Amino acid sequence: YDRVLVVGAEVHSAGLDYSGGGIQVARLYGDGAGVALVGNGSGPGGIRATAIHTDGRYHREFWCEYPASRQHPLRMTIEDLRAGKHFPTLDVDRVRRFGEESLPAVIREVLAKAQVNVAAVDRFLIGHVLPDVAETVAKQLGVEGSRLNVPAARYGHLTAAALPVALSDEVERGSLGAGATVCLAASGAGFAWGATVITL
Repeated sequence: YDRVLVVGAEVHSAGLDYSGGGIQVARLYGDGAGVALVGNGSGPGGIRATAIHTDGRYHREFWCEYPASRQHPLRMTIEDLRAGKHFPTLDVDRVRRFGEESLPAVIREVLAKAQVNVAAVDRFLIGHVLPDVAETVAKQLGVEGSRLNVPAARYGHLTAAALPVALSDEVERGSLGAGATVCLAASGAGFAWGATVITL
């Protein structure tokens, strides 16, 4: 295909636990949608490198248990619903540690693949459920705040919408344009983590 429309959209607010026991997780999330049009262009822009990883051994530390295909054919019972198993849960300490380990590693990996150093990147867009994790990662890499966009700090955790929204914000503000080099990275539920380097 010559052009592909990539859409990330999330409505978390309708599926969160706002009770006393769940509010600490619920407050981390936000709703959002972002779209990117990817296709052949006449300039030097493009996807320079990508790295994607998953490790399902830790899925229970950041997940939403139900509805699930393993509960067949109902996907969720009344008991599961009453127990709140349809709400997202996370082990904050484990998720924090994993983000602080996985994000710098995958960013370094993708920069090496793209043959680009940290100083040559105009913006780092880093998605993580805990905004301070993304900020810690930037400091580890020597990325100053003016080159960092953490969508969770502004909108809450948007999951699939986080990076498209952050990229759209940067383009709309005029801080990124044709020829800019951007590194997008995220670490999330499952666990899954990845990064890409693109030139606009």
